[in-house]
Amino acid sequence: MQAQDDLLTVPGISLDLIGKVETFDADFFRVLDHLNASEAVRRDATIPINESHHDDWANYYTPELADRIYRAYECDFDRFGYTRTIGNGHAAKAGVPKAPAPPGKHAQPTENALD
Repeated sequence: MQAQDDLLTVPGISLDLIGKVETFDADFFRVLDHLNASEAVRRDATIPINESHHDDWANYYTPELADRIYRAYECDFDRFGYTRTIGNGHAAKAGVPKAPAPPGKHAQPTENALD
């Protein structure tokens, strides 16, 4: 699988918004605002389709698996400010969590880029 960071550094493509699964609803409605979407589109966009029911995501991760994922996607953890602690309180073992990337190393779109 490809790191998300790779998709953000494609030459010639400038991004205005980076949405996250954790804030999908709010991010999606920011896009609808930017597009001046009608109320009908907004209403249809809130209808759940293919809902899944499952345990909390953290229940699927052992400390060893979390460590493997962290090592494979370390640049994504750094770029998006994710911690290495999984929901059950365990942290991946490899090294110490890094501070977010310094400004300029990875230019991110601003929070209000679509406004």
